[in-house]
Amino acid sequence: MLLLGFWGVSLNAHSSFFVFNLSNPLANIFFQLYFMSSMDRKICPDCLSNYKRSTLGKRNRKLGVSWGSGQWVEWVYHTEKTRKCLKHHTQGLVDGAKRRAVKINASPAWSNKSKIKQVYLERLEKTTQELIAYEVDHIVPLRGKNVCGLHNEFNLQIISATENRKKSNKF
Repeated sequence: MLLLGFWGVSLNAHSSFFVFNLSNPLANIFFQLYFMSSMDRKICPDCLSNYKRSTLGKRNRKLGVSWGSGQWVEWVYHTEKTRKCLKHHTQGLVDGAKRRAVKINASPAWSNKSKIKQVYLERLEKTTQELIAYEVDHIVPLRGKNVCGLHNEFNLQIISATENRKKSNKF
């Protein structure tokens, strides 16, 4: 048995787990810094993408420093309950709300809501039958660079998810 009395930490050689005496303030700090923080840390995919594209990330990749699982720079990690860090999670909420607002404003009063719903149901049926991800796409994008379309049954088409990603918001 290994005993680090000053830290209040002992390691049982037979079971290979740490036993902490958390009444010691230093042991409590040690436990929180090195064990609790690493258990709750997640990687924000947007921060990781930003790091990989940055000059620091490109340089570190060439050097093999701070690159790979568990070795990323500290600011890529977060402890929020969400998938992304607070900054990027909030930005996603804002972008989603903006898209929904545009969609509502782009829906004319004369559009047939039941036919629009039917297109979305057809997409779901097609996806389950063919086991390929299909999406409902706006032929003329709602927020295009040069033109903005309407959210109605005449402006909707069902295409595969990969085709939709390639098309993006182009007309």
